[in-house]
Amino acid sequence: MKTTITERIRQIIAYLGITERKFAETATIPQSTFSSYFNRGSEPSLNAIVLILKTYPWINAKWLLLEEGEMVVEEKEDQTNELLLNKVVELSGKCALLEDKLRCYEKERHINMAAEKKPKYGK
Repeated sequence: MKTTITERIRQIIAYLGITERKFAETATIPQSTFSSYFNRGSEPSLNAIVLILKTYPWINAKWLLLEEGEMVVEEKEDQTNELLLNKVVELSGKCALLEDKLRCYEKERHINMAAEKKPKYGK
């Protein structure tokens, strides 16, 4: 049975034998954000996943993201893990750019809609 990324993060925490708070603190993920993964069922952002993989480089990125392979990276998998982490970082950056473009588009759209609703005087 497939597990969620959040459930796999719980497995990592259990493996480490630390609290969720300590895990979040070590990975520099805000506690409130991290708690929302468990309390509200929200999925971690790409940024959070990158922080986890950078903090714990021995975690198999393919396992965390796709539930493929084992949780702990073997030495021969280090390069694959690094490549996957780099791809996640790259995609995270692209997502951020797309979000910025979308915000600009929405802002421009609201300005245009407001201009169309504005009464035209003098005609």
